[in-house]
Amino acid sequence: MSDEEWLQFLDALEHYGRELDRRGSDRNLLAHAVIRQEVLVKQGPISSSGFLGLRADPPHPATSGSAAPPDRACFFLDLLLGKADREIMRGDLEEEFTTKILPKYGARRARFWFWKQTVKTIATRNAVCRWVLVYGLTRFGEWILRLVSG
Repeated sequence: MSDEEWLQFLDALEHYGRELDRRGSDRNLLAHAVIRQEVLVKQGPISSSGFLGLRADPPHPATSGSAAPPDRACFFLDLLLGKADREIMRGDLEEEFTTKILPKYGARRARFWFWKQTVKTIATRNAVCRWVLVYGLTRFGEWILRLVSG
């Protein structure tokens, strides 16, 4: 197998692993995908959806245009969260945004909700932000006590 075919295969496996995590499927299916790779590579270029036998999920009707999660908020999540939290938290927020919040409240309020959740997530999951928050609240409390006592 050429290097390009291996890269395509590894990309497809990575995509398949994300699909398994997202759908909560059995991990034994991954072994089945590895067994099938030889046959599929010989058939021609591999697309991750063709390799996996999966079809891409149809776009949610409410996620077109301005109804999609804010790109900048997603960027901040990717930038400021640790590697372990990055995909999980972003995926959970996007899923709740599209399936629950957007249909119930509309695009404008759903985007506001997404930003609010982004800030809360970063503040609680990022160690530096947690430290700054605790330190800042401590200093603010000391300042209030000084005002009250003297």
